[in-house]
Amino acid sequence: MTFRAFSFIFLLLSLITGCGFQLKGLSNLPENLIQLDLTVEKFTNQEEVQLITILKQAGAELVNTTTATKLRVNLQRANERIIASNATQSLRIFSISRNLDYVVTSAEGKLLLQRDVKQSREIELDTDDVLQLEQSRMEVIREINNALFQQILDQLKNL
Repeated sequence: MTFRAFSFIFLLLSLITGCGFQLKGLSNLPENLIQLDLTVEKFTNQEEVQLITILKQAGAELVNTTTATKLRVNLQRANERIIASNATQSLRIFSISRNLDYVVTSAEGKLLLQRDVKQSREIELDTDDVLQLEQSRMEVIREINNALFQQILDQLKNL
């Protein structure tokens, strides 16, 4: 490849990235759901950030205004229990489940969608390794939340 051809390709690539080319304006959500007034209940800050990130990645703009569609998400129940244990070792099988309900209403107050969603996972953990136990538990909760939030997003896309 000649120096001139290489320089031309480099210049072309730098112009494309430098022009601010983005996929702005493209959203996976219906137009009336691009602006959302989000309310979360019984979430940790980390869970709220996780939901906000997923909504923004789908093209939602979160606003606090009376003209936006309202999305209220509530953590109904979070259960963690031991479902099996090994008598000779410290291994336990935990079941972790979470239930959410969510309501979508138009800016005028019309009910658009109301659903309950549930996810659960089972995980085998060594209860003697406290650090690994907590890290694995938190990772499973993030996975469950991600699946729940994706279910909500899928339903929003179908409105």
